[in-house]
Amino acid sequence: MKRSNHILICVIAIFILAFTASDLSKYKVNETEFKDRILSLSTDNRFMGLTYYLPLDVIKIAKGLSPADQATMAKAVGLFAKAYVSSDGFKNELNKKLDQLKNNTDPNSPELKAEHDMAYEENLKVMKDLDKLGGINDQFFEMHQQLFSAMQQMGEVNEGSVEVVTMRGSAEQARTIFENKDLYTKNKNEFFKMVAEVAGKNAVKLKIANNQSANADLERQRNYKSNIKAQLEIFLRETADIDFNAKLVQAGNKETKFYKEFDNAEYRNKTGLWKQCFRIGRPAYSEFKKIAEEWIKEL
Repeated sequence: MKRSNHILICVIAIFILAFTASDLSKYKVNETEFKDRILSLSTDNRFMGLTYYLPLDVIKIAKGLSPADQATMAKAVGLFAKAYVSSDGFKNELNKKLDQLKNNTDPNSPELKAEHDMAYEENLKVMKDLDKLGGINDQFFEMHQQLFSAMQQMGEVNEGSVEVVTMRGSAEQARTIFENKDLYTKNKNEFFKMVAEVAGKNAVKLKIANNQSANADLERQRNYKSNIKAQLEIFLRETADIDFNAKLVQAGNKETKFYKEFDNAEYRNKTGLWKQCFRIGRPAYSEFKKIAEEWIKEL
């Protein structure tokens, strides 16, 4: 039953998409650009403002239309967005986009081997330079032993986090240094290589932890239904009390240029979204609101 419902929804979405695409073409809207914009915005749960959703060509054309035609255009734009998000094409493009952004977590990959080698060479040079300056002495080894002891006494940690990987990497580096003081006196070069190798491995672990964190964020972005629902709720909440009869008065002067502002001081402090919806007018806003209310129920 679920499978047949999914097929029916897809068929309806394709029909609406074709129908609204035809409507959009009347307004010379770039369909590809509009789809790309919807795709990008679906990964965020914030409502960025109407100017982020509507391409500039849509806004320019809308300004020259009558209120009734603006409402018709708003309906076409809203239905197109809703139909596109309901289509398999949207889901495929979203997954493709996020898959391409996925970060590497394979320690044996060329990318992470290069990360290891770079950290190894940098640390090897640092140790050798420090030795030439006389910085590797009893005090140096004691300091690293104290550092290791302090890190061992730390409380509960968030396993797998970037912070924990960093902390444990520093602890491992400190332990390697103070436990191999004898090696330093016998064979400096081997000591330097040992410490540099730990630095190289820690660099890879840290890179993987950062990449895993970034990948987890990408997975959250796949939850487009939750993101879009959150955006629609913000839109409806922030625009619930628009006063389309609000009076505008002239402000400013010749030096700063004249402009219009709300006569009501309270309205001047409203959000940018509230003011944007006031500017597009009641007919167009009502169409957006109707589509948002219906769309939320389906998400």
